Amino acid sequence: MEFNVLATRQFGNKLVVIYDWMNFPFAGPVRNLYAYDAEGGRAWIAEARRLGDFYTDFVGDGTLLQAATFDCFCCTLDPETGKIIRSELTK
Repeated sequence: MEFNVLATRQFGNKLVVIYDWMNFPFAGPVRNLYAYDAEGGRAWIAEARRLGDFYTDFVGDGTLLQAATFDCFCCTLDPETGKIIRSELTK
């Protein structure tokens, strides 16, 4: 399956990519934020905030790895694992 890229961000030694959620199956959580290492291997796939939500863009000044979701949350992610450290409603 091919994925359309919505946004990319270099974070440390990783390239972090948000793929178009429309390319993903609707069954289960949409996990559309991926990180790749310097060799191009997949380092992790970000944790989904909740069923039905998905990542739409990167936010912030780049000091933290932060991404916005369709449900108007800003998620701060652990750059080593892709786990959500904090999420807050921004609406």
